[in-house]
Amino acid sequence: MRFIIFFIIAIITNNCAQIKFDATHRNQDLFKQDVKECLIIECDKRIVSLILHSYGGGGGGGGSQISVDDRISLNKIKMCLANKGYLVSKDGIFELPFLNCDY
Repeated sequence: MRFIIFFIIAIITNNCAQIKFDATHRNQDLFKQDVKECLIIECDKRIVSLILHSYGGGGGGGGSQISVDDRISLNKIKMCLANKGYLVSKDGIFELPFLNCDY
């Protein structure tokens, strides 16, 4: 029984591991700035989408609520960072911080 619990915890811990990146430079401040720029782009797209949804309607259903999806697409952030020269690497020196739109 202990083995099963340990095994489950090991799998969860491994899946929650921080995503790391590597690049040709070693400047942590530059990486943070690049992540911030990618977040600004992604968050601005979400705001525009919310505005268009609120004014464009969605057809019937009267009184529907507009909900903001708080999730940020990790794949889009990875693509943005790839365009800036970063590669996902398990041995990378840059760790992706907690992603939110409070930049």
